[in-house]
Amino acid sequence: MNQAIRPCPNCQVPLTTRCIKHQSIDHCGKCGGHFFDDGELEALNEVFEHYESVVLDEPELERVSQAEIDRIVHCPADDSPMTPEMFTGTTLDRCPKCDGIWLDGGELTALRLAEASIHDNLTLYIRLGS
Repeated sequence: MNQAIRPCPNCQVPLTTRCIKHQSIDHCGKCGGHFFDDGELEALNEVFEHYESVVLDEPELERVSQAEIDRIVHCPADDSPMTPEMFTGTTLDRCPKCDGIWLDGGELTALRLAEASIHDNLTLYIRLGS
């Protein structure tokens, strides 16, 4: 699918490009959602970068709500059905084909607040993890 005509998976309006911290991000002006191509969210959010690099030897606890599992979101880049994942209390949708990530309106702010909270309480997180 041509990047210039990527549709919002919620509203179906064409996404526009928005510059966030020197990254060109696809944005929906109607619902406030954002689409991140593979690697773009990691470049904006240090916590997400670390999350992506950790491989656990045990399954993740399933915390995604049934409503989010039942909701079908199609990737703006290749129209594949996206898979919901929970990260720091925020449900994001990931494309299994291109590894792009869709964040609904307000979810980017939630990730930024989680990152700030972790930075502010880093000593506590380290002690709890030990």
